[in-house]
Amino acid sequence: METWLRERVLQRYIIENKSKFKPFGMKILNIRDNKDKYPDLYCTLENGKEVPAEVEWKSSNFVQHGHDISELKENQGFVLVCEKDQDLGFEIPQIQIEISDFEKWFTENSLRIIQDTTK
Repeated sequence: METWLRERVLQRYIIENKSKFKPFGMKILNIRDNKDKYPDLYCTLENGKEVPAEVEWKSSNFVQHGHDISELKENQGFVLVCEKDQDLGFEIPQIQIEISDFEKWFTENSLRIIQDTTK
């Protein structure tokens, strides 16, 4: 798969649509953006705990990027992916991003994204 959009756009989708994801069965109350540094996001869950989250197009990208899995494991973090193409181990949950919803969001927000980029 050739990547035409940077992962940063996918991160923005997660930030703007946090209510669509329920890691560990809990609502995400707030997301702190780590500005495209590992881990990508810090999510405050409804139990008050802040946990790290990494956003990837595919599970295998997490491994290819050489991310330190212990960061997520030790802090009860998770990975958000469009395609689960590799197991990351039992300790690291993968939450699937609904591609059709991302596509709809991108279509509706692409002008705003472009304008934010070219400011």
